Amino acid sequence: MLKRDTTFVIGAGASRDLGFPLGDTLRDKIISLLRVEDPNTSINFSDPTLAKVIARRAESERGSAWPERVEAYRRAAAIICAGLPFARSIDTFLDGLRDQPDIEFLGKLAIATIILRTEQASALSFRPVSAANAREIAEARLKELVSSWHVSLGQILYEGHTLETLGTVFDHASFIVFNYDRCIEEFLTISLMRRFAIERSEAMALVARCRIIHPYGQVGSFLPNDAGHIAFGNFQDHQLAEVAASVRTFTEAMEESVGDKVKDMVARADVLVFMGFGWLPQNMQLLQVGDRVTNAHQVFATTMDMAFGEVRIVEQQVDKILRRKDYSPEYDERPADPAEFIVEQGDCKALMKNCWLRLTSD
Repeated sequence: MLKRDTTFVIGAGASRDLGFPLGDTLRDKIISLLRVEDPNTSINFSDPTLAKVIARRAESERGSAWPERVEAYRRAAAIICAGLPFARSIDTFLDGLRDQPDIEFLGKLAIATIILRTEQASALSFRPVSAANAREIAEARLKELVSSWHVSLGQILYEGHTLETLGTVFDHASFIVFNYDRCIEEFLTISLMRRFAIERSEAMALVARCRIIHPYGQVGSFLPNDAGHIAFGNFQDHQLAEVAASVRTFTEAMEESVGDKVKDMVARADVLVFMGFGWLPQNMQLLQVGDRVTNAHQVFATTMDMAFGEVRIVEQQVDKILRRKDYSPEYDERPADPAEFIVEQGDCKALMKNCWLRLTSD
């Protein structure tokens, strides 16, 4: 169990174990979704579901003149497909073109579609499957889930707890999730159900008490009683446009109170754990605590495939986030000591395996 206040900072790489696309793969999926098949047809996006969503939106915007709006969306799609390969991520691409609403809507719609479909097919989705080999599919999903780093996270969180103490299971844990998916919430729910033999409603009530924030939004609210709820692995096509509206760009996250909540969560942590995090400049800026006093004296981070020189830059950025060493406020009598920076050059599973004793120490 965690004995110190620990904030997990979750990036896209943390969902890789569960089949979620990263980097070039996500880019290619977005381009495939927004590709126009035949310019001579009225609705010609390659993905039929997306075509229906766009047609409905165009009709609601212009009524009988909706084909003109579809054409505008086709032009916006062409801009995304041509320009996205030259951006570091879809987030930075949309932020750079944030004054063009058609591009923003299509980009967010593509993100929502890919993430929701991946949730549906992921190892976390235990919805019934209508297939002759349904049992084999369920067993394969369970095997994939058990082999992910998430199971080690659950072991760290739940060790030492009983049914009588479950109300405090997340007292020392919080999560800043830069992903749009709800994998953390769904995993915590499923693992609580299985580990302590409780009903889903009871597990979800516990997860509702956990401090989890998505700075860039998520593909539907996870909790059933929240507005915009979409059950994990069970969405309907007509919900896609609404879900797309809940996706935020970097600038939108900074303009809302979300930014303050993120900074508060970083500042009060005794331990920070970066899992599958990409260290993009806008994400690092969002994490900077401003004038807050920070408590962290240990920082764990996965730096898979990063060169040594790049890791050194990351360590300096962490000092800047926490206002340590050279970044300590001028009015302090002496610069604050930097937090111990513990690097795992492997993936999230390797960090959990190699650092669990230090994560759970006093």
